[in-house]
Amino acid sequence: MDSYTNKKLTADTVSSQINEYRTSIPHNPLTGNLTLQATIYDFLDDIDPVYEKLSSLKLDQEVTFKTIKVTHNQFGFYEVETAEEHEVFPCVISSYYHICELIGGEIRESISGSG
Repeated sequence: MDSYTNKKLTADTVSSQINEYRTSIPHNPLTGNLTLQATIYDFLDDIDPVYEKLSSLKLDQEVTFKTIKVTHNQFGFYEVETAEEHEVFPCVISSYYHICELIGGEIRESISGSG
């Protein structure tokens, strides 16, 4: 009986460690998928300046990244505006991911347009 209990405890411990590891890997809050794409900031041991600026916004403050205006509105939501869209996000991380997609799209367009 004791050996079964010890094996079960060991299995529980291993399962717990696996779950800890899995939850320590960043997840995309919009899709729930693992985010395994590394950024330059992972190697520099630094914080992305876009994320840093977004997370420092107080209520009713705004910041502009080139053509993207972000407002942390009075209700605590993040409004992301461009000439083409106006989206609202419930938290800093979801607005950050959207801004990264917008910036990536601008970069892809400038690369494909220059060829």
